[in-house]
Amino acid sequence: MPLTIRSSFLIISVLFVCTSISFASDFALNPLLKSDTVKFESTAKLEFIEGITTDVAGYFSFDKQSPTTPVSGLIRVDLRTMHTGIETRDEDMRSDYLETDEYPYAYFELVSISNMPESVEDGKTYETNGFGYFYIHGVKRKLYPIVTFNISSNETAEVINVSAKFTIKLDEYKIKRPKLILYKLAETMNLTVTFTGYSDALKPVINLPDYKELE
Repeated sequence: MPLTIRSSFLIISVLFVCTSISFASDFALNPLLKSDTVKFESTAKLEFIEGITTDVAGYFSFDKQSPTTPVSGLIRVDLRTMHTGIETRDEDMRSDYLETDEYPYAYFELVSISNMPESVEDGKTYETNGFGYFYIHGVKRKLYPIVTFNISSNETAEVINVSAKFTIKLDEYKIKRPKLILYKLAETMNLTVTFTGYSDALKPVINLPDYKELE
């Protein structure tokens, strides 16, 4: 049976909508490379402390063809592998402050990004504003990091390099500073998360803990 003008128009409209829909791509970190890092800096009255780990896993969703569409992601950090350069200090940090036996991981859940460009060019770096939640030491709080990224392509996949910077106050996450190190550990910590996502990497399974959200 020949198609009517009406049915032909409907088919063309459906095809146009389907081809116009842009789907976000999933990007995942590759923990085997040990190239992703989480770093904290503490600038106290008596001492500057810097800690770092490369034990980072995660994934995020991003559509290069339509950057202003929703973006989401999840990063998990193994706090038991955080190093400051002094072994005894690392042990104290894990046992006395972060209590990693009970809370071994920290998480950053990315919910959205604002100030995104209308289009993204390969090799160009963009600075945006993120919104999400930070989970650590049994506490969940809102977070607004500054996020920079650039995208490129290799022979097999698209690659996104991301850096997120934010500041937390230890008491807001119920992380105590014992009196003996009160002036060696700052109340405020600056954190930088730097990672690379690959469109062909395997997406990990990460379950967020059921922490109580604090305002």
